[in-house]
Amino acid sequence: MKKLVTLVLRAMMLFSAVMSVTTLAKTTKYTHPKEVIKVVKKATCTEDGKVTYTCKKCGKLLKTSKVKKVRSQME
Repeated sequence: MKKLVTLVLRAMMLFSAVMSVTTLAKTTKYTHPKEVIKVVKKATCTEDGKVTYTCKKCGKLLKTSKVKKVRSQME
């Protein structure tokens, strides 16, 4: 009987330790630094341009932005 109680207590301790570690791993949020900016298409006087923002660490595409067309100096 004593061995069974000890076994159950050890199993409960192990389960609680594993659950706390997995819960902590799920709640940790990773933020991607938007450091790498790439001009995909330059803006001209007739067409809009396009710029992408990529994570510096993992390379994930974070955002794509539109660049408004450049107004002509003569207008």
